[in-house]
Amino acid sequence: ISTITSYIDRFVTDGKLEYVIVTHAHEDHYAGFATNEEVDSLFDIYECEVIIDFARTNQKEDGRLYSNYKRELADEIAAGATHYTARECIEQDNDVFRLSAGVTMTILDQRYYYEDASSENDYSVCTLITHGDKNFLFTGDLEEKGELSLIEKNTLPEVEVYKAGHHGSKTSSSPELMDVIKPEIVCVCCCAGSAEYTDTIENQFPTQIFIDNVAPYTDAVYVTTLCTKWESGDGGKEFTSMNGNITITSGLNGISLSFSADSKKLKDTEWFKENRSCPEAWK
Repeated sequence: ISTITSYIDRFVTDGKLEYVIVTHAHEDHYAGFATNEEVDSLFDIYECEVIIDFARTNQKEDGRLYSNYKRELADEIAAGATHYTARECIEQDNDVFRLSAGVTMTILDQRYYYEDASSENDYSVCTLITHGDKNFLFTGDLEEKGELSLIEKNTLPEVEVYKAGHHGSKTSSSPELMDVIKPEIVCVCCCAGSAEYTDTIENQFPTQIFIDNVAPYTDAVYVTTLCTKWESGDGGKEFTSMNGNITITSGLNGISLSFSADSKKLKDTEWFKENRSCPEAWK
């Protein structure tokens, strides 16, 4: 929690979060809102004005993390927060939020707000932030079937910035979605090369398939974190920043990027050169 709050507090000086998006009920996306009663959650630390979260979940009602989340959410609503699920935003025709002059956030529609999905990832809340003629797309961990419905149910623009779906996995950032949004900048929140989910190197985040899918549109791909050691058992795990915190600023003069660590594009990193095949578009 302290790592998250130390970053948020660089930008939030009044203790208020005007909007909170909780994409889906996987630990890496909502654990900060689902702490036990002895540990302050982000809902306890900040006054949250509007909370938008997932409409469906495969989590058990009495699951530890999910029940913690429901309790903390209920407390925040009782304290005055307004709460919608993504489905309620769509059905109540309340899908566009004005963040400030010239800036809007749209809750995008997709099929798994209404239907059961085998993967929790497909319940992800998807958002589009628009500043003038610039667009920023966030799809949580939405996978390929969800992305196809995103295309069908929305008129998606080409985007300046795309936060890579599902951490740059092979199940997201499909060719169909990339062909519609044609991203100029792609940011991947992952630990590059971590064997947490698979020992198959090409399937570790960011995957070779993800890279091949985005390469025809941009080489401006940036990754937050690098796994420098992963050994099973007590062998140890070590991480460092790749680009670190990626800050994107949209202003009158366009978009600018800044990084808390290195500014190299993914294709120029040693990790990429050692672990990935370079697509023709990047040569």
